[in-house]
Amino acid sequence: MGPIEGPAGGSPTILNKSCPNVGPPNPASDADLMRDWEGRLETKAVAALESGLDRVEDPYKRGNLGATTLRV
Repeated sequence: MGPIEGPAGGSPTILNKSCPNVGPPNPASDADLMRDWEGRLETKAVAALESGLDRVEDPYKRGNLGATTLRV
Protein backbone atom coordinates (compact mmCIF):
# COMPACT_ATOMS: atom_id res chain seq x y z
CA MET A 1 0.00 0.00 0.00
CA GLY A 2 1.45 3.38 -1.01
CA PRO A 3 1.39 6.56 1.10
CA ILE A 4 -1.79 7.90 -0.55
CA GLU A 5 -3.61 4.66 -1.27
CA GLY A 6 -6.28 3.42 1.05
CA PRO A 7 -6.51 -0.09 2.45
CA ALA A 8 -8.43 -1.21 -0.65
CA GLY A 9 -5.84 0.31 -2.99
CA GLY A 10 -7.93 3.35 -3.94
CA SER A 11 -6.39 5.88 -6.27
CA PRO A 12 -5.74 9.48 -5.13
CA THR A 13 -8.55 10.73 -7.39
CA ILE A 14 -11.11 8.47 -5.75
CA LEU A 15 -9.88 9.38 -2.27
CA ASN A 16 -10.06 13.11 -3.04
CA LYS A 17 -13.62 12.81 -4.33
CA SER A 18 -14.79 10.73 -1.39
CA CYS A 19 -13.01 12.89 1.24
CA PRO A 20 -13.17 16.48 -0.09
CA ASN A 21 -12.28 18.09 3.27
CA VAL A 22 -8.95 16.30 3.54
CA GLY A 23 -6.05 18.42 2.46
CA PRO A 24 -3.86 21.30 3.50
CA PRO A 25 -5.53 23.92 5.71
CA ASN A 26 -6.70 27.13 4.11
CA PRO A 27 -4.90 30.01 5.90
CA ALA A 28 -7.51 32.57 4.84
CA SER A 29 -10.39 30.64 6.43
CA ASP A 30 -8.33 30.00 9.58
CA ALA A 31 -7.70 33.73 9.94
CA ASP A 32 -11.40 34.45 9.50
CA LEU A 33 -12.27 31.95 12.22
CA MET A 34 -9.82 33.49 14.68
CA ARG A 35 -10.90 37.07 14.01
CA ASP A 36 -13.80 37.34 16.47
CA TRP A 37 -13.42 34.26 18.64
CA GLU A 38 -13.84 36.15 21.92
CA GLY A 39 -17.16 37.63 20.85
CA ARG A 40 -18.49 34.27 19.67
CA LEU A 41 -17.42 32.52 22.88
CA GLU A 42 -18.86 35.29 25.05
CA THR A 43 -22.22 34.98 23.29
CA LYS A 44 -22.25 31.22 23.80
CA ALA A 45 -21.17 31.51 27.43
CA VAL A 46 -23.93 33.99 28.25
CA ALA A 47 -26.53 31.77 26.57
CA ALA A 48 -25.26 28.71 28.49
CA LEU A 49 -25.29 30.60 31.78
CA GLU A 50 -28.83 31.87 31.24
CA SER A 51 -29.97 28.37 30.33
CA GLY A 52 -28.37 26.96 33.48
CA LEU A 53 -29.92 29.63 35.69
CA ASP A 54 -33.37 28.98 34.22
CA ARG A 55 -33.29 25.22 34.98
CA VAL A 56 -35.84 24.30 37.61
CA GLU A 57 -34.80 20.63 37.89
CA ASP A 58 -31.58 21.30 39.81
CA PRO A 59 -31.79 24.19 42.30
CA TYR A 60 -28.31 23.49 43.70
CA LYS A 61 -26.73 23.88 40.28
CA ARG A 62 -28.68 27.10 39.76
CA GLY A 63 -27.48 28.43 43.08
CA ASN A 64 -23.87 27.51 42.34
CA LEU A 65 -24.01 29.16 38.91
CA GLY A 66 -25.53 32.31 40.42
CA ALA A 67 -22.96 32.53 43.20
CA THR A 68 -20.06 31.90 40.82
CA THR A 69 -21.36 34.53 38.41
CA LEU A 70 -21.71 37.13 41.15
CA ARG A 71 -18.15 36.44 42.37
CA VAL A 72 -16.70 37.37 38.98
